[in-house]
Amino acid sequence: MTDESTGSIETDRRVNDALRTLVDEMLSRIREMSAQEQWTADERQRAEQDLERVMAQVRREAQSDRERG
Repeated sequence: MTDESTGSIETDRRVNDALRTLVDEMLSRIREMSAQEQWTADERQRAEQDLERVMAQVRREAQSDRERG
């Protein structure tokens, strides 16, 4: 996942404890979501919003880490 303009999130994650925690949370949510077979529309919407929230935090942390960099 390397991009010259953004750097490697995978590399950043290994160095930045906050980013590692957020990525681990994101992966945990994805695993929980994939384990659930039946979804109501509300459950799916809440899960998607939760995942979007964590992904936004990951992006913000990765960007701020690069700016401090």
